[in-house]
Amino acid sequence: MFVVYLPGGHHAYGSLFECDNNMKSSNRNLSSVKWNKEAYDLIDTLLSRFAGDRMMASQVAMHPFFWSPRARMEFLSHVSDTAQTSMSSNANSCFVQALNETSVFSKNWKSYVDGILLDEAKATCNYETVAGLLRLTRNYWTHRN
Repeated sequence: MFVVYLPGGHHAYGSLFECDNNMKSSNRNLSSVKWNKEAYDLIDTLLSRFAGDRMMASQVAMHPFFWSPRARMEFLSHVSDTAQTSMSSNANSCFVQALNETSVFSKNWKSYVDGILLDEAKATCNYETVAGLLRLTRNYWTHRN
């Protein structure tokens, strides 16, 4: 159901006549869900050629695609707290380095954040990195709710 519904009714393996060959060669088109990284990851994993690489139903139910806004914020807050602890203790700098180098976030993430919020945040912290973006999100969530 997800494989057809999320991509707007387009089958990931193409038309009826293309499906068999595309399935055998793992040639799928998920371009219609690239806009949503969680949906893309979910469908890509569900369509894995090898059964051992596919998620079980219980894993699908816990996939971030199905998380509530609150669960997403709690996860981001936890990651932010972990990054903050790592930076202050210098214990796990590999975690923070990997976080800041991740391609999940645009290098120009500030263009997506309200300017008033950024101006307000600049007075208290430096939010130049991905870890900073997570901290900004965590602080806003914590102090506004």
